Amino acid sequence: MKELNVIHSTNDSLFNEVINLLPNPVIIDVIENGVPNTIYCNKKFIDLVGYTSEEIKHHKETHYYYFNQIKNHIFRDGEEPVETRIWVRCKDGKKRLFHVAFTLWKENILISLLTDITDKELFVEMEKLNKLKDRLISIMAHDIRNPLATLQGLLDILHTDDISLKQFKELVPAISQQIDQVRYLLDNLLNWVKNQLNRTNARPQTLSLQEIIYSIEQLFIQDFKHKNIHFSYTIPQDVYVYADKDMLELTVRNLVSNAIKFTHGGGKISILVEKQENLIKVKVKDNGIGLNQEKIQKILNGEAISHIGTNKEIGTGLGLTLCLEFIKMNNGYMEIQSEEGKGSEFIFFTPIGSNP
Repeated sequence: MKELNVIHSTNDSLFNEVINLLPNPVIIDVIENGVPNTIYCNKKFIDLVGYTSEEIKHHKETHYYYFNQIKNHIFRDGEEPVETRIWVRCKDGKKRLFHVAFTLWKENILISLLTDITDKELFVEMEKLNKLKDRLISIMAHDIRNPLATLQGLLDILHTDDISLKQFKELVPAISQQIDQVRYLLDNLLNWVKNQLNRTNARPQTLSLQEIIYSIEQLFIQDFKHKNIHFSYTIPQDVYVYADKDMLELTVRNLVSNAIKFTHGGGKISILVEKQENLIKVKVKDNGIGLNQEKIQKILNGEAISHIGTNKEIGTGLGLTLCLEFIKMNNGYMEIQSEEGKGSEFIFFTPIGSNP
């Protein structure tokens, strides 16, 4: 500290002139017994944060909040310089996000160079929201409007006087299917939006896979009958997973729904569950139209790919995106094995749960 004070005091004007030429905020602290004491901050720091070096000494909340965010980085493994991101509460009460590069000089003098990236972060967030908005508009304009239009057409037919009871009963499965499609689309859309806005958190618990898969079988029983698909599952006794119930159910539901969509009438869909050390492996297999490697890679990269099913079923492509994200949020991972014309295997691994 003595050496820095000598440099500062003997060349005060030159020191300030040089440091104030920098386009970045600079703050210099002396650390004594783990407590920071600001001895200098340049004009750019004062302009952005609002506090002078004298003022910040007395505004402990802001100073300690700043210091506590970076102190764990300062002393790690002797690395110099160190970089991180921190939020700083300014004099006007607002918070600004800074990229900070800092180094220790003479063991106790902390010199920090800050770069204000608040506006950049806001720009990135706005870009993300704009993309989200565009995606939502696209989904609303096509993927949801189309089945609603079909449903409206079916209802219009029912209003005609010349339709018989037999014809009406024949239309009921088609109406039910369209309603189910819209419901699944909206369900996936809602979950996807919540996840994109970081409003979804995993709440893992011990769950019975037997119960979950059985309930999903009952959910799709009419779809299996409609396309004459043979569905089966094999689960060892007393298999439990440790995962978020809603996320796991949505994942299995979407994988089965996806298999139904891309499997021809008379096809087969199966679920195979196996224990593998500390993980549970769940494989949803079909003998449908399959995927090429390019599409597989896009799905695993998180891209939503929309395709028409074998019976003209529609979809947003968000279902598989959600599966991938939700499995990751539950400390698992997903694999895809597929070949065009031969079917697909969607496999996910999730932590094993203890037997309750």
